[in-house]
Amino acid sequence: MTTNRFREFLERLAEKTEEGLVNWQNTADQDSFRAWIADGIIRVSSDTLEVWTEGEAIDAPRVVVVLLNQKDEVVDELEAMQGQEPYPLLDRLFRSARRQARSADHLLDGMISALG
Repeated sequence: MTTNRFREFLERLAEKTEEGLVNWQNTADQDSFRAWIADGIIRVSSDTLEVWTEGEAIDAPRVVVVLLNQKDEVVDELEAMQGQEPYPLLDRLFRSARRQARSADHLLDGMISALG
């Protein structure tokens, strides 16, 4: 069971990521990013699940956040599909981590500069 403390941590992590204060890194999976913070690792990933509803298959976006210790063991995790709580928080964290890991602001600065 995910604790309120973990959710509070994720809210703060999203804020610090948006401020550019968290060093996110790419992983081997194109839609997964990780950051080392103190004695732990946080990994955020996004995928799409096929969900059947009323006899029809639909694609449902999902974000998964995993807290790992130094031994790479799962300590806690939280996941949500679009339309569930806390999907907006997890999606915000994922998108911010991706932008930071892939240097989106640096790329845009260069492109804006090239346009004059």
